[in-house]
Amino acid sequence: MHRYLVERTFNTQVDVSFPRPSDPPGKHEVFAANNTQEGVIWVHSYLSPDCAKSFCVYDAPNPEAIRRASMRNRLPVDRITEVSVLSARFRGPGGYDSAGMVQTG
Repeated sequence: MHRYLVERTFNTQVDVSFPRPSDPPGKHEVFAANNTQEGVIWVHSYLSPDCAKSFCVYDAPNPEAIRRASMRNRLPVDRITEVSVLSARFRGPGGYDSAGMVQTG
């Protein structure tokens, strides 16, 4: 399984209420089922301040699986980039200690 960052641009602002009152019953379950069929797992997302662009993190076998799931869910895809996790908890030469301080040796 690989981790990917998916960039999306929407024609209208994304409604960030979850679930939205206008959503048909079961919409989010359908999204999850479409993702599952392709082996795609949504991790989390970020929205631009104007809510017109999203940056979504997924675990998936490959970018094509994300594209297929996105097509089923009628979601745009601008770019898919494979990424690695780097966090303040990373330890090692030049990494960070548990307090978030850079290690020097």
